[in-house]
Amino acid sequence: MYATPQDAYRHWAASQPALPLYFQPLWLDAAAGAGHWEAIMARDRGGHTTGTWVYCLRKTFGITRIVMPPYTPYAGPLLFYPHNLERRESRYAFEKKVLGELLDQLPPVVLYYQEWHPGIQNWLPAYWRGYRQTTHYTYLLPNLHDWTNIFDHFRSNVRTWIRKAEASIRVVESDNLAALFHVCELSLRRQRHAPALNWPALERIDSALAPRGQRLILLAEDDAGRYHASAYIVRDAHTAYYLLSGADPMLRSSGALYLLVWHVLQWCGRQGLSFDFEGSMLEPVEEVFRGFGAVLTPHHRVYKAANCWWELLAFVGKKSGF
Repeated sequence: MYATPQDAYRHWAASQPALPLYFQPLWLDAAAGAGHWEAIMARDRGGHTTGTWVYCLRKTFGITRIVMPPYTPYAGPLLFYPHNLERRESRYAFEKKVLGELLDQLPPVVLYYQEWHPGIQNWLPAYWRGYRQTTHYTYLLPNLHDWTNIFDHFRSNVRTWIRKAEASIRVVESDNLAALFHVCELSLRRQRHAPALNWPALERIDSALAPRGQRLILLAEDDAGRYHASAYIVRDAHTAYYLLSGADPMLRSSGALYLLVWHVLQWCGRQGLSFDFEGSMLEPVEEVFRGFGAVLTPHHRVYKAANCWWELLAFVGKKSGF
């Protein structure tokens, strides 16, 4: 019926309004490129979709790899549980069956590397097939309706920074992608292990999301017109994600980045969205995220390599998109 598995996935995804953003064809086309991602699906005997798996393919000098697209924190499997799975053992059996079916459909590659969605906690079927894993973390704020209560649960110095910034900084919604990117570049120079920025990919993502109202650009500026901080937020039907942010190192003492996050959380509350900080394994960044009272949530970084040299590249090459 469909020419390719990707076509089948596109047709199915069109009827799934709650599909997480990073698994939507719109996102994959922008971040990875329409010709560089694929999707596989598992179905039960009645033809109902029980699981999907999206992945980005890269091929260089005849060497094929599955890697993460730019600006994409999650990829890999998603599971869709039947409503009648009440027993815990039944859920585990379902996960084993569906993940196994999906894993067996993945193409052979010399290097596999993906960061799985936090909703997938059971990676045992991958372990049994020779994959390896490290645990990464994000911070989530699942309920943002009561702003006063949320503010009260911020760490005391976070509240102090916000109040300080409010005296001299204003936060504006903007379409100025270049200004946001410039501030992020300034901030990146301070971080030794931060991932590289990718302007063409960000332009494609913005072109796809802006007309649909699925992104928010915030700039924090002073009376002199200087940009102290910037944030780029993307969203799906249920969650907003802290995709990109930065602060001018020369102006960090204003506390503008804390004020930006506070504005983002209020915006999420008005939209009825949860918020995903998208985590960080950098200690200074983690400390900031933790200060907003969010919930520490694990997710899996799963990888498999043909040999030890490719396994090394799974880590060394992560930041370059190799």
